[in-house]
Amino acid sequence: KDTQELQLLKYGVLFIDEFHQLGADSSSWDYGKKAISVLVSFMENYRDDFVCIIAGYPREIKAAIACDPGLKSRFNIYIDFPDYSTDEMFQIFKYFSKKNNRLIDELKDAKAIKVLIKGIEKLIEEFEEIGNARAMRKLFEKAKKMQAVRLVNEYFPDGYNCSSSEKLLIAYKSFSTEDINLALEELRDELIQQREASEARTIGFGISNHN
Repeated sequence: KDTQELQLLKYGVLFIDEFHQLGADSSSWDYGKKAISVLVSFMENYRDDFVCIIAGYPREIKAAIACDPGLKSRFNIYIDFPDYSTDEMFQIFKYFSKKNNRLIDELKDAKAIKVLIKGIEKLIEEFEEIGNARAMRKLFEKAKKMQAVRLVNEYFPDGYNCSSSEKLLIAYKSFSTEDINLALEELRDELIQQREASEARTIGFGISNHN
């Protein structure tokens, strides 16, 4: 946004989530530098009139702030929110399940709960910044997708007619161990791809700086 548009923020709060995305890669960097320049200028000119809060992952936020001397001097209060524990993330998964009529506490296959908890624990160990509700929402959506594929194959053998609507309605209410395993596997693959893409962007940015 330009300075005129930012005038609307006087006497208010500006919250910027995923702040580090302003300089995430070379394609966004020109825009990012301009946005940061305008923001720094506005924070100086109206420092008594509004509050600016930025949010993002700690490492990325520190790198983004380091890119501009003006940001360093204006952001001097940091609040670190700890990642959720395995049990907290399981509770979040349960929340999404109940909200969508899935009874996670009454799984037909009780082993699925143990598989889920163990899977979350492994993801936390392998991926540094997975301890958030968004990860569990993604996991739940993937489990739903795996369940849907399984139920179609199981109850619609000819692709059209349901073999037992009554059993289907019961089966719909809970995930199987297979659903959970496949969802965990797909989420892990997605996280690996994101990490590799992030590392590639970091390397590219470093090279461009040397040019």
